[in-house]
Amino acid sequence: MRNKAWLYTILLLIIIVISSWFTFIVTKNMSLPHINQATNPDTFMKNVVYTEHDQNGLIHTQIYTPTIAHYQNNDLYVFTKPQFKTVTANKQTWIITADMGKSIYGSDKIKLWHNVKIVEPELTDTHKYAFIITTNSITIYPKTKFATTEQPIIITQGENVTKAVGAEADLKAGTIKLLSKVEGTYKLKN
Repeated sequence: MRNKAWLYTILLLIIIVISSWFTFIVTKNMSLPHINQATNPDTFMKNVVYTEHDQNGLIHTQIYTPTIAHYQNNDLYVFTKPQFKTVTANKQTWIITADMGKSIYGSDKIKLWHNVKIVEPELTDTHKYAFIITTNSITIYPKTKFATTEQPIIITQGENVTKAVGAEADLKAGTIKLLSKVEGTYKLKN
């Protein structure tokens, strides 16, 4: 009876060793994706609000995005539905929105695409309507408050409409240089 128990114990140990060895060989040869690959985000955030103030403590730039992912390769940030608010020294406010955006190597240069809209919403005695620029893609430089695109744009203010291909916008100065194929409709006041 004792010999039978020893035989079963030895047989059980052999089965355990063979099973462990087989499991080790199979898992060693499996190719699992590595979490820290350059194609995978290393940071993911939701409902992000970033505010930058000037020397006087007033808001200089504010960025909101529902989601942002950071990719270690190229220090790339990808935004969904980003909203940028920038205020100039003379208190002129510009709001820039898009469906998508990305920033490579920090926040000096941000590319936005799909349904890009730049709005100067301030209503004054001379501006009765918001000033709106729409395009499909644009590159903005938040620190210098400059934006540029080679894509077609449409500028509307009330019933006035201007179309062009390509533009450079100096948001600090409140000027826009239209690059080519400019045409517009201006409705005179009665």
